[in-house]
Amino acid sequence: MAASITALQGILARTRTRTRVDRAPAPLVPSAPGLGGALPSRIHLWRGSSGRQHLASVYTLFDCPPLPPSIALLVSRDAEGRRVVKAVLRLENEAASLNLARVRQDGANLRANEVHVSFIAGNEEARMKLALDISLGNLDRPG
Repeated sequence: MAASITALQGILARTRTRTRVDRAPAPLVPSAPGLGGALPSRIHLWRGSSGRQHLASVYTLFDCPPLPPSIALLVSRDAEGRRVVKAVLRLENEAASLNLARVRQDGANLRANEVHVSFIAGNEEARMKLALDISLGNLDRPG
């Protein structure tokens, strides 16, 4: 009887340890190479040439999900946290994986390390106006 109680205590001890490990919170944003250890915010406001502010979801170039038709800003962020817009893309393909492929290829070519995505614009014309507003207000200027 003593042997079975000891075995049960060993199983409970392993289960408790395993449970604690499984419940450990995952980091909200993975650290990205070249960002000096600082974690990027998940949202950013960009001011367009019209003076309006536009909300964007922020991803690293590598953790960006497949994207529906939207606007993507390819951004280079340095170790001090300064952001420079390298390109503003209108993603119009209905295949989200093709939009992601374009973002990753253009981002790598421009040496961008962040992707800022605006999902707000609903149709092609609205996305075109939003892309123009953000481009005129931010292209190659620190944000």
